[in-house]
Amino acid sequence: MESDYKFNNESGMSKILAILLVILIGVIVYFGIKWIATEKNSEKVQSIKANMLIIQGAIKKLDEKVKIENVMFEDDKKEVNFIGTKLTDLGDNEIIEKFKALNVLTEEEWEKYYLLTDKDLEKLLKASKTDVKNEEGSFYLVEYDSDEVVITKGYEGKYKLSEMPSEDLEDKTNETPKQEETPQEETQEETTEETAE
Repeated sequence: MESDYKFNNESGMSKILAILLVILIGVIVYFGIKWIATEKNSEKVQSIKANMLIIQGAIKKLDEKVKIENVMFEDDKKEVNFIGTKLTDLGDNEIIEKFKALNVLTEEEWEKYYLLTDKDLEKLLKASKTDVKNEEGSFYLVEYDSDEVVITKGYEGKYKLSEMPSEDLEDKTNETPKQEETPQEETQEETTEETAE
């Protein structure tokens, strides 16, 4: 009788431990999946920012080229144009209409932006041999005068490149390697200190 009680007690304990183990495994899996999703999203945002920076570099270069060529050919009445379609010249487009409803751009800004299709991106980035495409269900918009790049989909509530945090880039550019003082510099400092006394 006593052994039956002991067996049932041990059996009950092992069931509780098994349940706790299953719960623990479930919690670990849940947080693991959540962490992976966060990392994947972070990588996506970094990729978008990198693409926007590539586009920004290309539009700066094109903007300078257009300005120079328009000055050079002023007498010929040949005008060099920017790549893309002006938003004001664009017909009906569901993606652009949804983006316009978000009021990310003012009416004044709207008149200055160009939409880049995949063919426009290919043409713009031909010299850099970089393959950048529009994200699914989205377009890149550019403003040549300010070199601003916008993505219509938006990531983490940001649409403009200038709004996106650039801490990764700042950290790398602000890091200056420590230079060890050479014996000559140390001697100069000592000499300066002695003359000051």
